[in-house]
Amino acid sequence: MEWTEREILIVDMWNAGKTCSEIGRAVKKATIFVENKLAFMRRRGVFVEVRVKPRPPSSRNKKPAADKAHEIKKRKCLRCAKLFLSEWKGNRLCVNCKGSKDFSSVLSVY
Repeated sequence: MEWTEREILIVDMWNAGKTCSEIGRAVKKATIFVENKLAFMRRRGVFVEVRVKPRPPSSRNKKPAADKAHEIKKRKCLRCAKLFLSEWKGNRLCVNCKGSKDFSSVLSVY
């Protein structure tokens, strides 16, 4: 199969590091035309370097930042009502109540 001058130019520009939009402007064709032509040539066995654009880190994949840091605070135990140092806002039972037999038996049910 013979290649047209346009196809040869597309491959040469691509292998020289040009982008599809730059090549499209040079050959007066749309970017999608150049992308499709390169894919067609690869399938036909023409050596066309495959380049993958590095993706910028996505903000969608990041865990949202906490509104405020965990603060150690004195809280009243919900079981015995004694004050204790709680390391985060979800910690509402003191160490003694968490270690009690009643608390352990409730956990073993679940």
